[in-house]
Amino acid sequence: MIRAPRWMLAVACTATMLASGCTAIVDGDAIATPGEEGKRLTNPKCSSVSVPLLEVPLDNDSEPRVEVPQPAGWERVKRFESGVVRVYLSAPDLQAKGFVPNATVAMADLTGKVSTEEAAFAAEQQGLEMFGITDLVEATGTICGYPSKTLTYNMGLGKIPVHRVTTTVVAVKNDRKIFTIGVSVQALDDTVGDFDSARETILAGLQVSPPATS
Repeated sequence: MIRAPRWMLAVACTATMLASGCTAIVDGDAIATPGEEGKRLTNPKCSSVSVPLLEVPLDNDSEPRVEVPQPAGWERVKRFESGVVRVYLSAPDLQAKGFVPNATVAMADLTGKVSTEEAAFAAEQQGLEMFGITDLVEATGTICGYPSKTLTYNMGLGKIPVHRVTTTVVAVKNDRKIFTIGVSVQALDDTVGDFDSARETILAGLQVSPPATS
């Protein structure tokens, strides 16, 4: 049985929380957490980044080490993070149509379920299709030397109307372990302010390095 990928669950959780009236970033649990300038991890194959970086929390040292760019005006909201959502960023200044643009980072351990990067991508895409997405556009590439796929599609959840979502999935194979990292960025109106450039910065500037242990 194909299950929805963790990064898609992150998107779903995000939409559910916002539809429930969590669009206002006002309480003490939602303060901005700035990243740190420069690349802390060592992978010369990664693209250079001119904005602060946030290190993604790991469950254990066998997971790939990941940092996500944090453009100006994008705040980390820890109360929206969980076992599924490793990092949640929102851009309250770009709110439009009652929706705060956001970015979520999730990671999945597919060890024992798939054996190749291509199989990992296929499994994630099958899970994605469970959400009834439409107009899927796929582009292959690399992030920090690892194979990646960027998926752009239309999706609507609950009270959230159909809108365009962009997700970059990176497959990291290390010895016998294989992981996927999914970063999703969405807005109801992607023409507002500098959302488009921020989305590109977050996805193209993702930093991925090998695990601390194999």
